[in-house]
Amino acid sequence: MTRQWSEVPTDVLAHYVPTVLAPDGRYARIRELVTSVGYLAEKLTRVGVGAVLDDLRTARRLAVPPQAADELAPIEVALTEAEHILRDQPDQLRGQLLARVAPSGAADVARMLGEASGWRVGTWWRPAGTIHNHGYLATFAPVLGFVDAVAMSDDASLLLAGDRDGQLYAWDLRSRELVRQESSGSPVNAVAFRPDSFEAFVGLDDGRVGRWSPADGRLRIGHQTGRYAVTSLAVDAGVLVFGAGPALHASTAESGRPHWQADTGQDQVNAVAITGECCVSGGRDGSLVVWRLSDGRELQRLPAMVDRVLCLAAVPGTDTVVVGGKDKRVVMVDVGTGSVLALGRHSNQVRSLTALDANRVVSGSYDGQVLVWDLAARTSSRIGRHNGWCLAVAAPRGGGPVAAGSDDGRLRLWDPDAPLTTDLGRPVRKVIVVDGIAYGGTDRVVLRADVDTGLALPKLKGHRRLVGALVETPTAVASGSSDSTIRLWGLGSNEASVLTGHQRGIEALAVTPDGSELVSVSLDGTWRRWDATTGSAGPVTDGRAAYTSVLALSPDGELVVTAAMDHIIEVWNRRSGQLALPLLTGHTGYVQGLAITPDGKTLVSGSWDRTIRFWSLADGELLQTLSCDQWIVDVTSTADGRLVAAYCADGTVILADPTTRTVQSTLDLGSRSYGELTLSSDDRTLFVLHTYELQAWDIDTAKRLAVFDADLPLRCLATAGPDMVVIGTDIGSLVPMRLVSPSHQMLLHGQREGAGG
Repeated sequence: MTRQWSEVPTDVLAHYVPTVLAPDGRYARIRELVTSVGYLAEKLTRVGVGAVLDDLRTARRLAVPPQAADELAPIEVALTEAEHILRDQPDQLRGQLLARVAPSGAADVARMLGEASGWRVGTWWRPAGTIHNHGYLATFAPVLGFVDAVAMSDDASLLLAGDRDGQLYAWDLRSRELVRQESSGSPVNAVAFRPDSFEAFVGLDDGRVGRWSPADGRLRIGHQTGRYAVTSLAVDAGVLVFGAGPALHASTAESGRPHWQADTGQDQVNAVAITGECCVSGGRDGSLVVWRLSDGRELQRLPAMVDRVLCLAAVPGTDTVVVGGKDKRVVMVDVGTGSVLALGRHSNQVRSLTALDANRVVSGSYDGQVLVWDLAARTSSRIGRHNGWCLAVAAPRGGGPVAAGSDDGRLRLWDPDAPLTTDLGRPVRKVIVVDGIAYGGTDRVVLRADVDTGLALPKLKGHRRLVGALVETPTAVASGSSDSTIRLWGLGSNEASVLTGHQRGIEALAVTPDGSELVSVSLDGTWRRWDATTGSAGPVTDGRAAYTSVLALSPDGELVVTAAMDHIIEVWNRRSGQLALPLLTGHTGYVQGLAITPDGKTLVSGSWDRTIRFWSLADGELLQTLSCDQWIVDVTSTADGRLVAAYCADGTVILADPTTRTVQSTLDLGSRSYGELTLSSDDRTLFVLHTYELQAWDIDTAKRLAVFDADLPLRCLATAGPDMVVIGTDIGSLVPMRLVSPSHQMLLHGQREGAGG
């Protein structure tokens, strides 16, 4: 199939579906094409991802029976979600399909995934298992600036968004196409549709309020408030209400004629909502003021209940508004009685709210999370998450999909009623691989997954707080937790022995090269030795300050190197517990990476002070300092000692020769970020976790081999062979990823297998 389509002229490839097949309604043939990896890959490469998506939408529109369109929806969602990747890297198609399209009952979709899995051309990441958020429907991008305002029509057919660059965007939610884009001339702070209408109001940072219609996409200015920015607006019961500075304005929605204006007495109106015959203004001072909608008369003034009101949502059919604040709280207020009930908290400021129905409200926060709150049960559940700040959320009146905008220039769509498709746990903090099983430390549990299949295995439960340290011993997996305990889990067992003694959380674990002892460092400022087999406690050594999460042992196991919170590195004699060298001083920021060269002669440290330092382990002398433009967040060394890799938060990886202590090359990851480094088991490939990208680099040629963008924060990784890693995600899952390349890892791997046979 691939060879067949490669021989077809580009103009034929471009027009075959839209001008030949679609007019005749040849759905079966179109479906055959859009479930063929060969066709998708060839058209993607030569015509573009937009044309491929058009073919998929055509197939769904012509589907017979109509329910068959649902079988193709995951493919369209996957390619829409990965559009920004495939536009520049069409060779990543197979990996993106496998990662984003879950196996289904449709035979042709299953065949497509099998075809993608068996591909052997180019270099790409092949995941075992899918990476996606619960209820995820689509991504709309790119948007030029931060998406600060989002609204959805009542029939859930039109999505309107405004950004900080002053652009207005309108998408048809049925076709997923951008139908309008216009510049407003000022940052867009708020948008809202009129009930049962496609007309919307737009609040601008320069104090103007405009009226927008999809008929021509033009913004017609109707109000000018003066020097104050329009921060928020709401429209209902034929009235438009908006806040600007300390004033609240109301006008007739139909004609735009000013209705009334009130001085709220609030330093600034940050949010407004309409509930029944009243409207509510939320102030920067944290207070709420209730106004009669008909004439602007003040009815009630409620004292501050949050530290700065940032958003409001009226609950339909009630006198209740939900309030989000700078203090991360979400509270429910009865504006008739003034009673207040706390619903819960985000982990950062609550930036936006919208009502789904009389019992559910959706919130978006600077923590990136999109939460649905059950008002009766006073509980929340997460339906999705952005990689950055979630700045705006919207839903149609009466319920439907939830749209959320972010500072990453993307809008995403979620189904709040979708069945749970992924176990949305806490972020994975540490990953190791032992005997084909991946272990991941997260909140209170150790996750497990089969590396070959990606299938989850039963969790290891027992810790009471976050598990942030893992290491393999000869007979067990050791886990260290913020609950101050270490647990030794027998391989293949769900049972563990508990090691106690530390008074605060465990920051790092290491095992001596001979496997006899386990070493732990803690926030209590001590490091301890344990028998790695029995767990018996050995000597404890008191350091000078709480330790960070980095720890290194010399190749012979005789030296223990720790880094304290005061930026000082300590080199200890493991057996005596005494300092083997004078304190290594000079770093002025947290030490985030430690590596010892295989000959045991040189220690390499990386710090938030933007330096990489080389130290002599003979006498503690500082041998060399290399500088970076941003923090150093990780350091690793090849097994043969020929190179040291340091990850810099400016989006580069520095490869240095530890003997000459000079930079050999610098890898450009593409953007500023944070992440981790690890080397393949054969030292040929450097794997880099770059926020929500996984990159593979040939360490000898300094060339990038493959990139996988999960569109989801990736937290940590571990090597599982010469061509395989396991990543821990932000939603509490472990995903094995294999680097497929006939010219690099796969060829080498195949030769080794053949030699072993």
